[in-house]
Amino acid sequence: MDADGSRSKGIARALRKVGVKRPYLVQGGYRSWVQEGLRVKEPKPETTFTILNEEAEAILEDVTPLQVLGYGVGFIASAYALLEWETTLQLIAIFGLSQSIYRRVASYEDSEDFNRDVRQLLVPVKLGGQEISWAAGKLETNRNGLPTLPLSVNVQSRVLQAAAKHEGEEQTTNAENLSEA
Repeated sequence: MDADGSRSKGIARALRKVGVKRPYLVQGGYRSWVQEGLRVKEPKPETTFTILNEEAEAILEDVTPLQVLGYGVGFIASAYALLEWETTLQLIAIFGLSQSIYRRVASYEDSEDFNRDVRQLLVPVKLGGQEISWAAGKLETNRNGLPTLPLSVNVQSRVLQAAAKHEGEEQTTNAENLSEA
């Protein structure tokens, strides 16, 4: 665009040479633009502040109420994430784990893939069950029928012997005390 449209074609050719694919011409230039009543802004002396202000105005013209709502929700979520960071990390972990499981399940080609994953997940359960069965076979029962650890009968008999011995010593000491009195 020039003042009256007389030099616009030369400007358009120069723009094509520097890489602009489709430059547009305003017929009649700036004067016809003003005569048609189209928007014109009076240039002000440019400072850093005025340039930033114009950029901010341009951004705000394009912002919709839905975007403002989105920014508000995002700000609240960010504030919550900062204040409750442990909970936020837990939520992120749950989301990531859920996403990983979903992607894994979505990648199955047939039921055999699913069966293979279930078998792999159950290996620790199977081994744990075998270990519990082995340990249960090693348990002994006491007089009440309750399970006890191996060799606990030996320990129990030693404890009873020690108690009997202690009781015998206590009776001897009591007898000596009575005879002295």
